[in-house]
Amino acid sequence: DKYHEALGGSAMIEKLKTRSMKGTWLTSNGISLGYEVYQSGPDKLYTVLNTPKQGVFESGFDGTAGWEKSARGIRALEGEELFYLRRYPDLFKDIKLKEQFTRIAVGGKDKIGDREVYVLRGVTTDNKRERLYFDVQSGLLLRRISNMPTMIGQIPEQVDFEDYRDVDGMKVPFTIRISSIDPFYSSMRKFTEIKLNVPIDETKFHKPAAPASPGP
Repeated sequence: DKYHEALGGSAMIEKLKTRSMKGTWLTSNGISLGYEVYQSGPDKLYTVLNTPKQGVFESGFDGTAGWEKSARGIRALEGEELFYLRRYPDLFKDIKLKEQFTRIAVGGKDKIGDREVYVLRGVTTDNKRERLYFDVQSGLLLRRISNMPTMIGQIPEQVDFEDYRDVDGMKVPFTIRISSIDPFYSSMRKFTEIKLNVPIDETKFHKPAAPASPGP
């Protein structure tokens, strides 16, 4: 389809196995944090977040279980935290879109900034309603709006994809903005380096073993 062609072609997408990204995570209150992401298809994830006061936070998902490691120790992620983490490990979440929807239809045209976009409205395989916004000229995905369950109920989440660049023949967004009614969930991820199909140590995705207790 046009979207896959805009990204670099179906053959290029099928070759995609891993992705590593380095840059910054800008929080809703203006704090800039060092950020690294490592993904292995289809759904393994490892992230590193460097904070100025609380040190380094590592988190991962091995396809089954999620975890977090910080100065306070290692813990399994459950409930809302696990759900939030699991929204992002899928390497193909914003690439292979058709498989994620049971129904999808063109809902007209709109504008994002000065860019004219096609708006597609769909229902996902887990029965959630989403809107997808594709650039009329380039065919690239510029925005995705979905509902996210939180402690205060369902809230809309808007993800904007900006600054697409060519990486090894594939178009990749170097800036991702996440906007939500709840500022806690809003952020901007701005990458300075993205690599595709690089070797990634599988042990990164697994929950680390707890450190041995000190001897007597």
